[in-house]
Formats: sequence, C-alpha cells, structure tokens
Amino acid sequence: MAIKFHPDQGTILICDFQGFREPEMTKRRPVVVVSPKMKDRYGLCSVVPMSTTPPRPIKGYHMKLQTRPTLPYPYDSEFHWVKADMLYTVAFDRLFVPCDGKDDNGKRIYDQRVVSPEDLAAIQRCILTGLGLCDYGNRHTVKIHAVPALSVHDIRLKSFFGRPLHMRDCNPV
Repeated sequence: MAIKFHPDQGTILICDFQGFREPEMTKRRPVVVVSPKMKDRYGLCSVVPMSTTPPRPIKGYHMKLQTRPTLPYPYDSEFHWVKADMLYTVAFDRLFVPCDGKDDNGKRIYDQRVVSPEDLAAIQRCILTGLGLCDYGNRHTVKIHAVPALSVHDIRLKSFFGRPLHMRDCNPV
C-alpha cells in the first residue's frame, strides 16, 4: 500500500520505478528518503535508490550502507549500495513501507527504519558529488564546483536537506 504522508529524511522505503526506462531504475527497490517535508509540496519526495549489487567502478557518489537487521525479503542483504547519482523526485504512490509478513492476527508487519544521522550526512555528500556540485572523492579535501564568474564566498549553498552546507575544508575547483 502506497504511503499517504511525507516520511522523515533517512527513512528506508520501497519505490516502484515501473514506467521508467533504462538506464534509469526500472523495478522495485529500496530507497532512502533525502528530502524534508516542504510546505506546498504535497505528494512528492526525493529519494536515492539502493542496490545489493556493488557498482563497478565504485565512485564518490556510491556508499555502502549496512542494513542490520536486514530488510525483508527480497531485499534481505546485510549491505546495500546507495546510488546517490540517481536522485529521483517521486510521487507518494510509488513508495511503500517494507512489509515483513503478517502477524498471528493476519495484520501486516511493517519494517519502519531510518538511517543514522551520520549515514544521512554521508548520503547527502554523495548526492552533491553525483550532481557534480562537490568532489568528495578525496577524503581530505572537498572541492566545490562553482560557476566561474562567482567565488566560493559568493555562493550560499543550502542543501535541499533543510540545513546549510558546511563550507569548512572546501576548496574551489
């Protein structure tokens, strides 16, 4: 059953990507909700998909996420790869809370979980890398890709995650 509410950031859901075309996602898969609830934006949220298959090659916009306990079948893997270069804004109709069978009374058991704040922050960094806005490939230096006519000091980056992007340790490209 599709969700009817905007989930919290970091919530793991299942998204039905049916109707998209390759190389886009085209099947059901787990996703992490990355957008906050926004006023006057009902029925939509932004997500990044996850896969149990490691990407080849692994890039700065990929993240290995431990999912313990595992998600319900068929997504029951100890690790999932967040594919943050494939950011989607989807309708609530595409999103489902993972179901882990039924209880003794026949009611569905839902697997409701949220990634840690640290993992969400890492996913946000991967998204910025996947969008070409930052290069987090080097763990010691973050490079912000700015419009050439602007300096880094002219750019006020506010992530779509509802909080300012930290500029410390950022070097302009």
